[in-house]
Amino acid sequence: MGSKQKKKRALCLALIAALVAGMGLGLPASATGAAIDQKKEEQAQVRNRLSGVQLEKQENIGENEQLLEEKDELDGLKTASELTHSELLEKLRYYEAQIESANRAYEDATALCAEQAELFKSRVRSMYMDSSGNALELLLESKDITSFLEKIELYSVISEHDKDVLEDYKLALADVDYKRSMQMAAAEETEARAAEQRQAIDELNLSRAELEARLDSIQGKIDQLDGLEDELQRQSKKLESEIQALVEKAAAEAAAKAAKEAAEKKAREAAAKAAAAEKAAAEKAAAEKAAASGAGGGGSGSASGSSASGGSAMRWPLPGYFTLSSTFGTRTHPVTKTVKKHTGIDIPAPTGTSIAAAKGGTVIISGVQGGYGNTVVISHGDGLTTLYGHCSKLLVKSGQTVQQGAVIAKVGSTGVSTGPHLHFEVRKNGSPVQPLDYVKAG
Repeated sequence: MGSKQKKKRALCLALIAALVAGMGLGLPASATGAAIDQKKEEQAQVRNRLSGVQLEKQENIGENEQLLEEKDELDGLKTASELTHSELLEKLRYYEAQIESANRAYEDATALCAEQAELFKSRVRSMYMDSSGNALELLLESKDITSFLEKIELYSVISEHDKDVLEDYKLALADVDYKRSMQMAAAEETEARAAEQRQAIDELNLSRAELEARLDSIQGKIDQLDGLEDELQRQSKKLESEIQALVEKAAAEAAAKAAKEAAEKKAREAAAKAAAAEKAAAEKAAAEKAAASGAGGGGSGSASGSSASGGSAMRWPLPGYFTLSSTFGTRTHPVTKTVKKHTGIDIPAPTGTSIAAAKGGTVIISGVQGGYGNTVVISHGDGLTTLYGHCSKLLVKSGQTVQQGAVIAKVGSTGVSTGPHLHFEVRKNGSPVQPLDYVKAG
């Protein structure tokens, strides 16, 4: 009785340790995951806005560069126009000087022409008066008619000369007037061109002023977008830090959960081991009692004990299905992809296929066991147990005695599994051993 009480106490302590290991884990992982998802969604929105702002900024920078090129082109046109305007003004000043000189020459020629005309008129008048008043004297003074005609002809030649001189002055005056007119026409044309050039310069100045206003507006937009871009980048970095902190928190929670599950598993294993030890002790006591009874005068007790413990060899647990999808020993886990020891054999079969007890004994576990899913464990005495994992349905209860070949469960894929199959283990004193040393396919 003392040994049984100690084992029960050990079982209770193991269960209490499992409960304590599950306490104080803080925020559930699902809440942390939701917070991470929310922060990631906020970060995605910020990054979308940031992309839009950067795109708009690049568009404004492109437009700004285009306007700067237009400004440079306008400045070039303005410089050329101002140079042309300066040249035209210089030419206009030249023409004005030429016109002023031509005006003086015209005035001088006009005066000379008028003076010559008066001189011609005076001489003609004098000759006429002399010739009309003294013609008889001129005739009498002449030696002969020939001498008289010669004098008359001399007066005529003088008169013609004066007339030619006057005509020359008139032609010179006309020439000066023509040249002056040409200079004035050229000056008027130059002045008109200068005015047109001045108007073009004014229009260029106006266009340049409008372009400067647009450049100022776009630069203001770019400065505003720069500020918004900096703010969004700051928000993105802040969210990234918050997400990283939440991820680290989730990792810590996952580690705590794994530690809790490991502690619970260890507690269950300790409880199962304590129960198995207690059961084995009870079986041993019963066997010793049966042996003592048999030694006193009968063999029926011994035969009964052999039947309860399943004294015959083990049978194949899944009749009709003998193919193995995984053997006992080291392997790469099909789900976790990690290299670890496989503690049993996997026998694939359709879901619902009957699972038979490999040997008679007592059911010590019937329920969910972590990665094994729905599991049955049978104790066969002498520290020998068999395990049947991933079942779809359990047909026995803990504490129930079963015979060899009895249907105890149905094939399934519960727990950590990639498909319907039976995971079958044989353990000796709690340690897994090669099942094929105890059962043979077929």
